[in-house]
Amino acid sequence: MKCDEYIRQVTKEIHYLFDRAIIAKELQNHLCDSIQDLMEEGFSKEDAEFQAVLQMGNPVEVGKQLNREHHPVLGYLCLSAGIVCVVLGFIVLLNAAAIVKEKMDLSMPYVLENSTEIYALDDKIETDGGIYQFDAICLMENGEVFLTCRMFENWFYSRTGFGMGGLSIRNQFDENVARRWLFQGNRVAIGICVEEGDDIVIETDDHQKIEFDLEEIGL
Repeated sequence: MKCDEYIRQVTKEIHYLFDRAIIAKELQNHLCDSIQDLMEEGFSKEDAEFQAVLQMGNPVEVGKQLNREHHPVLGYLCLSAGIVCVVLGFIVLLNAAAIVKEKMDLSMPYVLENSTEIYALDDKIETDGGIYQFDAICLMENGEVFLTCRMFENWFYSRTGFGMGGLSIRNQFDENVARRWLFQGNRVAIGICVEEGDDIVIETDDHQKIEFDLEEIGL
């Protein structure tokens, strides 16, 4: 039997496909070394190959023994674990990138890019769930008015399901002036319906509040 045929019969018994190439290479190297040693003892190349293969033993039995050592279940478990680790690592990297981006976004005051006028604010409400940081009142080309805010959540509260709670935005007549809410991650632009000289009262669910005098801020 030739070396190639011997190796083929051995590896045929290896059920874990990903190990077949490695085992074939190891067998090839071992047979080449044996042939070289036999040729140095005086055997012809053909006889040396015959003797080297003969010394290796029955290829089916050798293959079965190697298959027990390279058990397919363990092999595929290791492969699956490797794939899971790669996927988890990729998810962690994506989450880390998202967190970094969110931190960068939250590090700067939030204003709407297409605003025609911007009235800066620097007020905040602190609650058990986190902090509402109010950055600006933005006037748009179409006449809409938006109040912009960044939300810094308390880590413990956000992961136990409580969160930061809601906001009510009212004028001095106790009328709701919030018309729509545009969320962008932890940033929000709140469309409000106000008139010149209005007072705006912003209150949380736990009754923390701040007030804006639109005349004082120049609106």
